[in-house]
Amino acid sequence: MLGQHEACEAVVDDLLAWVYGLGTPGRPRSYLFAGAPGIGKTSLACELQTVLGGPGSSPLRFDCSELTSPVDADRLLSTEQAGSLVAGLLQRPAAVVLLDEIDRAHPFVRGLLYELLEGRITTLEGTTVSSLNATVIMTTNAGASAWIGRSRDDDERVAEARAATLHACVDVLGDAVLSRVSRVLVFPPLGAAVGRSIVELEVGRLAARPDLQERGIGVQATPRLIDALARTSLSDRTGARGVQKAVHLALAVPLARMINEQDVARSHLVVDAVSDGEDLDGVRIEVARWN
Repeated sequence: MLGQHEACEAVVDDLLAWVYGLGTPGRPRSYLFAGAPGIGKTSLACELQTVLGGPGSSPLRFDCSELTSPVDADRLLSTEQAGSLVAGLLQRPAAVVLLDEIDRAHPFVRGLLYELLEGRITTLEGTTVSSLNATVIMTTNAGASAWIGRSRDDDERVAEARAATLHACVDVLGDAVLSRVSRVLVFPPLGAAVGRSIVELEVGRLAARPDLQERGIGVQATPRLIDALARTSLSDRTGARGVQKAVHLALAVPLARMINEQDVARSHLVVDAVSDGEDLDGVRIEVARWN
């Protein structure tokens, strides 16, 4: 996780309290992650599931944009419905329950939160399912507009944006639900340095692809290209969601074209931006053979 130290630290602190028997008794761990899209809310939930459930495990994830009717609420509560909330908790009682974009869910779905956060849910079949050992994480983009154009280095404006985000969270869930949530964590926008690190990470993942390794092809992006990708693929409105696509278009596609047209096995390929302009106008690739 890059750029969200405060949220990560809070989650780790709660895990330590739980490990040593000092968590809140009688209720599951629960969080509301608030902030703009693409800044790490869902990623942190998935990383927490990996810590709790081991590599390869995934949260019980529900996209609330698909839970927009009372019928959807009923499906979540049926033990006979594959992929339902209660069926998942019966199979994996200690899983992370991720309710993505909770503000987009139908009010009936949000109404289930009272029971979920109290530690037990009544199913459609009339039985009770415990959620005490689960970790409930809700995400929301509410209040994201308050951060547009605000620098993380301006403490006063950051405080204003944080307060506006918390107020928006009350509008989404109401005081009664929020009072049952262990923590509301506000995710600020990613800074420029963090954005650059995310691009470097994505480029590193591309360079480590098995097919490139098998051909003996090394890939390096120049600092100028890294800067251009960070500048053009990150935004206040979408965070880092555009990074993977930008790296694909700027590196993966030109590299694939070169590999198809030339014999570049056992070569080191250096990819650079063609200019220093604000926009990424294209790339050029230099080839160096391994000795």
